Amino acid sequence: MTAEIFDGEDPDEAARQLIEKAERIVRERVDLEIQATDLKDQIKDLKNELARLEKQKAALTEVEPDPADVPFESGEASNSSDFPGGF
Repeated sequence: MTAEIFDGEDPDEAARQLIEKAERIVRERVDLEIQATDLKDQIKDLKNELARLEKQKAALTEVEPDPADVPFESGEASNSSDFPGGF
């Protein structure tokens, strides 16, 4: 950065203003870097959440098997019950 100092201007004041401007620019850059890092973290978290929700959706929308297609062991099922009255 440079500054032009005219007759009658205080060089120390001009230098102070340049330093303040440089510090402000650096602070803005650092703030932008911090925001970028935060956004990257949020994106990562959202991608993980999306993957979790997609798995959950897949589990909820799976087609249930047709009971007619489920293989059962051969044999008769027992109709006896340990409950009184045959319940």
